[in-house]
Amino acid sequence: MKYIYPVLFLLLFTQCKEEIKPIGEPFSQLEGINDTWQLISIEQTDELDKGDANPLDVSAIMMGSQPARITFNSSDFTYSLAPGTMRNFFPTSGSWFFDDNDYPAAVTLENTGEQFELKLQAPIRRESGEDELIIKYIRPIGNCVELENGLTGAVAYQYTFLRE
Repeated sequence: MKYIYPVLFLLLFTQCKEEIKPIGEPFSQLEGINDTWQLISIEQTDELDKGDANPLDVSAIMMGSQPARITFNSSDFTYSLAPGTMRNFFPTSGSWFFDDNDYPAAVTLENTGEQFELKLQAPIRRESGEDELIIKYIRPIGNCVELENGLTGAVAYQYTFLRE
């Protein structure tokens, strides 16, 4: 008798399971990033601050009067950056790649062996009408000075671009 209840529960549980229905074809992140993007804002955060510090909007200081534009070409995996008057940390052209073409968490810009990893803060969508590209660049302070507890001093910039 003590074995009947668990078996009954198991049978009821498996019978009540909902069928998983497909939600459609996944959109291509490669097609999504393939475009020209115009910078609209920059926010700065201290990567070592584990508190509830809000990001600091540094758009007025970092962007300048002419917005930057970046173009990603997914057919040959090249990019070109017209920095405008933005304070620029990246090469103005080179190649790029996702860490995973199907489910990317980062896009890396590369030029003459130097790489800049930009963490994606949201999926890149074209089909759904979402036209923002939000990336985060973690920039070392100085020469990556090691602080207490083995932490490295770093500041991050979150760039928000709109599709042109």
